[in-house]
Amino acid sequence: MTNEKTKHNIVLTRKEDQELRIYFFIGQRGQDKRVFYITGFKLEDAFKTLENVKREYTLIFTNQSPTVRRFMRELEIESLVHQEMITPRPLEIKENEPKESSPIEMNFEKFRSGLLFCANEKDITYQGSTDQETLKKIISGLKYESPKNYA
Repeated sequence: MTNEKTKHNIVLTRKEDQELRIYFFIGQRGQDKRVFYITGFKLEDAFKTLENVKREYTLIFTNQSPTVRRFMRELEIESLVHQEMITPRPLEIKENEPKESSPIEMNFEKFRSGLLFCANEKDITYQGSTDQETLKKIISGLKYESPKNYA
């Protein structure tokens, strides 16, 4: 066995298309606070651009770095919203009145079950002691026959 030195360094090259980004920083010097924005392809490039500012301000990266394309799109949307707020259109307000059900629109089973619910309600006071039982008998005897079409 021979003692050979092997070199394991492999140089990898990476080609990627990067979009231009806007990097936001907050700088503080005493009570003075400023927002710095730098355009660049990489965060390292933005830090290099801020070398002179770092001497005067303590910088904090806000972790916001939208692409310029996205930032411009958001500005466009915001300007459209702002334009709509300046020139409002009259709103049409439709009043939604509760629709009352007529006996024709209500099916028979719903009508009958509603009557049974009222007959079984404990808070309803009847004039006679047997009125509630009489009402239940009447409701249970109700039958529905569909109307005949006369031509």
